[in-house]
Amino acid sequence: MGWLEKVAKILLHFAFNGLLLISAVFVLYTAGGIVNSFVGLMDFQYQFLSLQSDPLFTTLTALIGCLICVITAIIVFLTAFAGYDNRNYEVVIFFSSIGFGFGTGVVRFTAPVAVDLLLELL
Repeated sequence: MGWLEKVAKILLHFAFNGLLLISAVFVLYTAGGIVNSFVGLMDFQYQFLSLQSDPLFTTLTALIGCLICVITAIIVFLTAFAGYDNRNYEVVIFFSSIGFGFGTGVVRFTAPVAVDLLLELL
């Protein structure tokens, strides 16, 4: 195994763990906000779960999209270029390409808004 494959596997490990962590925070934030909307314990200064005004929702969504792109790109690299040949080679490339497209679509719509909202907070 070459150094590039080792780096890719380490990066895949960190990206996957990051995706799990960010997704858990995302689920807790949305579930807590929905419960808060029904109970009415606190009032948000912005519209909850809005891509235009909710900075945490938009930032978490952009991070999830970035991590999906990183993970699927590494899977394509390890499958296509690093010599992992098996029967499901084409299926892995196909579904990783779909995942990469989904991730870039999420980043395309959320990253500019997230950057604007974060700069506005500073």
